[in-house]
Parts: sequence; structure tokens; C-alpha cells
Amino acid sequence: MDALHECSLADVPDVPARPVEQLAALVATANQHVDETRYQVAGHDLGPVLTELHVQAVSGTPDARRAALAEACIVAAGIARPLGNGELSTLAATRAAEAAALSGRPELASLAGMTRVGALVRLGARHRAHSVLTSELVSAEPHADPSAGDTAPAEGYGMLHLAGAQLAAREGRTADADTHLAEARQLAKGTGERNAYRYHFGPANVAAWSLAIAVELDRGRAAAETSDASPTTVAVLNSADRRAGVHLDLSRAYAQSGDDRDAAALQHIDTADRIARPGCDPIARDLVLTLDRRARRRAWELDSLRNRVGIGTQR
Repeated sequence: MDALHECSLADVPDVPARPVEQLAALVATANQHVDETRYQVAGHDLGPVLTELHVQAVSGTPDARRAALAEACIVAAGIARPLGNGELSTLAATRAAEAAALSGRPELASLAGMTRVGALVRLGARHRAHSVLTSELVSAEPHADPSAGDTAPAEGYGMLHLAGAQLAAREGRTADADTHLAEARQLAKGTGERNAYRYHFGPANVAAWSLAIAVELDRGRAAAETSDASPTTVAVLNSADRRAGVHLDLSRAYAQSGDDRDAAALQHIDTADRIARPGCDPIARDLVLTLDRRARRRAWELDSLRNRVGIGTQR
């Protein structure tokens, strides 16, 4: 996506741009494709759309122009992340946050900030992720009323707390992770199931994140057996990306139990792969390698998974 390198919010090429309403509709459709893990379709012609939205964003004052650009950059980050391009995902998320900050929409600023935190964590830039998260939480809190007619700002604030819980869990800060999760859970009770910009904030997604965070805290087996994040529950999210994520986290959880639950772990990662093909995800690849090393006998499901994630016949 050369457009992110070619353009900035202060300098754009001299090219014609389609009406912002037309570009925003294309971005919304691309975001839906990302939610359904159709990354190649989502990325088709996204580069010209990004360029034209940069032109629109610097050519006038309406907030809709910056909001559409922010969502387009969120889409770009959502494509780059599962394909293993951490640098591009971080660049896109940073541009999304810059555009969102100029849009006058606190919910979009929070969601773009949450995306940026996640991208930084994946790069290993945890100090920077801490700084961004702290700043975004302070900015978002005054707008976060889950009982308001428009719950989107509360949804964004809740997603920031989920990102904070994940960051704390990866650093072994159990109490902080639990605090962030409790805040997100309380917000979700107030908002109900929502879906601003396809982030799916609500009780079901908080349950899904709780499972993932339990795995990070090495509470996997207990979480898998007691979690509300069953595939049936998370089906209400109507998102292939989220459904696949739950199956992947259930697989990770059962794998933490040792080889006595490896059959369940294999079943769930196979399901995740069939839904969303997460083979480029290093977590998924490492999990397949772990299950392969522990296997006492060959199974066609495991052989198939190795091929699908690019491991081949190596053991």
C-alpha cells in the first residue's frame, strides 16, 4: 500500500479525487470484507482509495473526510496484520489515529488508538504502546457513557480497556489485566452487543477477549472449560475473524493442558484455519509445531494443518 508512504496529512500528490461519499462507501465495504477475512478482496483497489481520501482530507474541513480516511487506514491495518506485515500495520494504524484525531469523533479516535496499540504490541514496542494507551484512555473517558443514545464512544473506550488487558497479560501484570477486563465487562453490560466500525464491542466480544487474555496468563485450561466464549456464543458477532479467533484461543488453551487435551486443541485450530486461514500468524504456526512435536501418532488432520500453515512435512 504505497499510498501510506506517498501521502501524509500535510502533503498529497496532485491527483483527482472522487466524492468523499463514494470513497466512504467503498471503505465501509472493504471493512466488511476484512471482518469476514476476505483480505484479498478488501485490498483490491484500496491503494487509490487511500490516496484520494488523503487528497480529500487536506482539501477541506468537513470531519467526514478525515473519518473516512481513518476508517480506510484501519482497514489497511486489518489487512496487513494477519498477513504478517507488522511494519505496514503499524504505519496504517498510526495514520488512522492521526486522521481520527482531526475528525472530531471520539469513538473513532479510541478505536484507531486501540488498533495502534495492538500493532505496536505485535512489533514488541511495548513502551510506546503503554504511552499511546494511557493517552487514549484519558482522552476517551469523558465521552464514554454506555447509557447514551450513541454508545459508540463507550464502545471505543471499552476496546481500549481490552487492549490494555492484553498488554498487561503479555507482561504478566495479572491484577492490571483483570482490572481492564472488569472495566470492559461493565461497559459491555451497558452498551449491549454493538458494532461501531466492525469492532463488535459487547458482552460476547469481551468474553472472547477474556479467553485470549486467560491464555496469555497461563490460565488456559480452566478458561476453556468455564469461558462464556463458546463458538455458539461468539456466533452472535457475525464475524468470521472473531469466530476464528475464538477457535484459535480455545486451541491455545487446550494446548496449555498438555498432550491429554491435544485432540481438542487440534480440532479447534483446524476449525480456525478453515474459517480464516491464519497460517501467517506466528502464534498459529507455533501452535501447530507444538502439537506436531507432541503427537504420538500421525493424523491426517495434523498433516493437513502443517501443509496449510506452510510447515510441510518437517517435524
